[in-house]
Amino acid sequence: MAYEQYGPFITAPAGADLSASQYKAVKLDADGNAVLAGAGEFAVGILVDDPKLGQTATIQVANVSKAVAGAAFQAGDLLTPNATGQLVEANAATADTGTGAITGDKVLAIALQDAGAAGQIVPVVIIHAGLTA
Repeated sequence: MAYEQYGPFITAPAGADLSASQYKAVKLDADGNAVLAGAGEFAVGILVDDPKLGQTATIQVANVSKAVAGAAFQAGDLLTPNATGQLVEANAATADTGTGAITGDKVLAIALQDAGAAGQIVPVVIIHAGLTA
């Protein structure tokens, strides 16, 4: 089954060479530049183009997007960035019984299709759900 969706998008200067990072999760750094999101971090969206350092990065922030898988996962899985901005299944949130602090991966998207291996490009729905449940 094919999925198509365009936008909404935001733009930001690329804070690094992202020319090999199309369809990976990105965040905004302290200066407002687009950089790859790290493992379990909050990502603002998915990079849909391939800018070099200082060029304008186009970031899809909602709806259906293509994304690069970082490992195998199944349709319906909640996804979070790995260390290189690829999407992987999110770890569940847990609460520290002593402090009540909640920890866990930040969910960026839901898989719409199974991914068989790292590097596969699959459709996802960007949802920004925060911590996994």
